[in-house]
Amino acid sequence: MALDIEQKSLDNVLLFADLTPVQRTAIVEKCAWQRHQSQGVILDPEVQDTAVYFITRGRIRVVNYGVNGKEVSFAEIGEGQCFGELSAIDNKPRSAGVIALEPTFVASMKADVFLEVVKEHPEVSIALLKKLTALVRDMSGRVMQLSTQNAYARVYAEVLRLTQIKISTLPKLPTLPRLVLSPAPVHTDIAARVSTTRETVARAFGVMTKQKIVKRVKGGIEILDFPALEELVEESKREA
Repeated sequence: MALDIEQKSLDNVLLFADLTPVQRTAIVEKCAWQRHQSQGVILDPEVQDTAVYFITRGRIRVVNYGVNGKEVSFAEIGEGQCFGELSAIDNKPRSAGVIALEPTFVASMKADVFLEVVKEHPEVSIALLKKLTALVRDMSGRVMQLSTQNAYARVYAEVLRLTQIKISTLPKLPTLPRLVLSPAPVHTDIAARVSTTRETVARAFGVMTKQKIVKRVKGGIEILDFPALEELVEESKREA
């Protein structure tokens, strides 16, 4: 489905944040633009494709499927983020698929064009290196969690991670506003990410609810006490 010309903008894409408006406008012309409805497939890992995708509006979920066909959710990312850069860099097959969680606009760029942009603009190179570094750190942290923390601690840490992502999208204010994870994290998704069972996730949420750290509200999960959530994670680490 075609996008209106005013919707074709990369101004909120973090990878291009340090470029001038003129430079970003030139890159816009190198992209193909797509609109996806909620639950629409943006990226199929079975399809040969090494393009890079930039989310200009909306939110997506990165997923894969087990041998039994069960969907495993790896991450959810929103406006300003990109995905697909690994295949663009190493020309290897996709490691996961991507579906839209809500109406989503994306710009896609062929791998060879993306690599030319990276070479041409040092600011983009640095931003890409920072993104890949963050990915390595995140994966290292997850390995440590699986190796050293019990299942409850891993669930608490995942809820903290989701909350920190939510905070990173909010305006900088002296005090934190009301924090609601919406849509509510799905217990089976959290279980898959931290290698435990849905029942264990439900019990861990029961602990956080009893301690008045979280509560279920219409459309999501409200974080009632962010400092207490941080302390619960630290306390769980000490007990591991």
